[in-house]
Amino acid sequence: AESALPTTIVGQLIAVPGAAQDLEGAVFDRDGRLLFSDVQGGRVLRLDEGNRIAEVAKLDGLMPAGLALARDGRFFIAAANGRGGGAVLAMQPDGTGLRKVVPESAGLFPNDLVLDAAGGLYVTDCRGTVGDSSGGVWYVPPDGAAPVPVVRNLAVANGVALSPEGRRL
Repeated sequence: AESALPTTIVGQLIAVPGAAQDLEGAVFDRDGRLLFSDVQGGRVLRLDEGNRIAEVAKLDGLMPAGLALARDGRFFIAAANGRGGGAVLAMQPDGTGLRKVVPESAGLFPNDLVLDAAGGLYVTDCRGTVGDSSGGVWYVPPDGAAPVPVVRNLAVANGVALSPEGRRL
């Protein structure tokens, strides 16, 4: 089945200066520029059409992972703190307007996220291990209310998506 999927062959590899290991959370902004996370470096980066990489944001004490682009152009960041927790942040594509949508005090270990049509966020909580399924998926309503659990008892929840019509997680 995979052989029928559309593919693109990379014509040129691009080195990411200062990136130690994991690059994650790739999304395109409205202008077609690629935004992605340098997890261990605590940075959100942008690759433009000229293959130039720019730092959009440096997150002190947080390691960004999943990114999601909202209809209004803002993007959301699932970020871990390296101590088993983290926060969900929002900012403009140029790095301005950084604010916490879900603070570290909420007790989640955010890894990935997806926006629904109403502007709410489904966020994976990647706590746990093979023998400890203490993570899950949480929903953050568009009004910014506290996250509510959607799926509990997952181990290391990583990756989340909605079906095209938005009815299946």
